[in-house]
Amino acid sequence: MNRKNTIALLSLGLTLCSLSISALADGLAKSSYPKFRGDLQNTGRSEGKGAKGELAWSVEAGLNVVFSATTAPDGTIYFASNTHKLFGLDKTGKGWTVETETLNGSSSGPGQAVAVGADGTIYVPDAGGYDDNNRGRLVAYDGKTGTQKWAYKAKAAVYSSPAIGDNGLIYFGSQDGFLYAVTQAGQGKWKFDTGGQVRSSPAVGKDGTVYIGSHNPNIYALDGTTGKQKWVFTTSGPYVQSSPAIGEDGTVYVACTGSMTVGPPYLYALDGKTGKMKWKVESCTQSSSVAIGKDGTIFTQGESGNFYALDPATGKQKWKVELAIPQASSPAIDGDGTVYVAAGRTLHALDPETGNEKWSFDTKSSIYSSPAIADDGTIYIGDGNGFFYAIK
Repeated sequence: MNRKNTIALLSLGLTLCSLSISALADGLAKSSYPKFRGDLQNTGRSEGKGAKGELAWSVEAGLNVVFSATTAPDGTIYFASNTHKLFGLDKTGKGWTVETETLNGSSSGPGQAVAVGADGTIYVPDAGGYDDNNRGRLVAYDGKTGTQKWAYKAKAAVYSSPAIGDNGLIYFGSQDGFLYAVTQAGQGKWKFDTGGQVRSSPAVGKDGTVYIGSHNPNIYALDGTTGKQKWVFTTSGPYVQSSPAIGEDGTVYVACTGSMTVGPPYLYALDGKTGKMKWKVESCTQSSSVAIGKDGTIFTQGESGNFYALDPATGKQKWKVELAIPQASSPAIDGDGTVYVAAGRTLHALDPETGNEKWSFDTKSSIYSSPAIADDGTIYIGDGNGFFYAIK
């Protein structure tokens, strides 16, 4: 091989390496819980482990802390409260606070959370205000300082937590009925009209497919690059507010709510490629999302306060425990498999094999946010009195 060809090959190799690093830098941060439900598949899992139920610290954040926490690789914790404040705190509970005119959450939402990008930018769902020019936004902030970078405006409130695909696109839904794909420069790439409000947060499959629920009440599978519909599944309704979760084999688990007119809520298991139903289970969840254990076990809240472990292949019950009626909080799983679930005002740590309680932590107020698990096993969660807790 001559010198010219050698140089050309080296140059090509460097270019491919650069493209690979660039693609990696465009995605989700490599931390324990960088978005709502932890990972792109919304499994609710983290590798952090070892919490014993002891309070490490707490901060008073204002009113109801509906936003669920997320974490950055350096350990920074991000969340917001209903006092229009965004927080970036270190592992000791100190850091910055940004006050805005519009940023807030909703006690009826299934969970809002910041998504942390690989470059340290954080993307925040904003419900917006009453001004026609600000009916809901996705806002990008510098994760180190809390300085706003840009805001992408939707046409209605944004309660859907964003997901950042491996292709660098940011996906989120809005009350205007659209699922949006936005670049990290704040430019719209595509949008898809679901025909109903979108409070569900998107899940992204390993092949880049984006799954989302709508109030119409359908579940959609979309091409993550183009926004083209792959399939649609119609639930018994009246709407889908929980966020889809994706199993290791590509099965999509998502629930619809129930009502007196249409019947009970159902949890569905759908083939991720075709949308064909594998099974459904009555009354196992409503607004909260499921968590998926490493062995595939499905953990889900019940509308009456029961908490279930289900076989992923059949939907058959492995065990159930009776807890307080949940407030749309979704469960999380640590590196040891321990399942953390908030019900009423209590955070429970449950054995994944039996459902037996390992420990519990009483926040003294109803919990609407979902637990997030840091790399060191610390559990972060907020309550209805406006307190945010670090539990070790």
